[in-house]
Amino acid sequence: MGFWSGYFTAKALSGDSNNNGGCILCVLPFLEVFIISGEFGKSCHSWWVFGGCLLGMLILLSIRPFAMAFSLVMSAAWGYDVYSMMAEFSDDIGARVVLGIIAFFIVLGSHLVALDV
Repeated sequence: MGFWSGYFTAKALSGDSNNNGGCILCVLPFLEVFIISGEFGKSCHSWWVFGGCLLGMLILLSIRPFAMAFSLVMSAAWGYDVYSMMAEFSDDIGARVVLGIIAFFIVLGSHLVALDV
């Protein structure tokens, strides 16, 4: 059975398989890789950069230590994004910190489920 086998099938996303309930957030790391590659390729004005970045990051996601590092970095980025966005809605620093930490753990959990760590 392959590393990514079954993640993108309708059966896996509906919860009928044995992949920890089959949540839709299992696609999140791969979507993040696609968006990052797209933005990097767009900034360099090159399809080659997009393809190389996409292929390289997908290969790195298949190596467990790099996948864990990617998960931690992207989870921290999501936590910081939520913290920053909450500055527009609330002056209370406590609420921003708590919601940023909650976002960090939600995204980290979805990464760990998606990568079978």
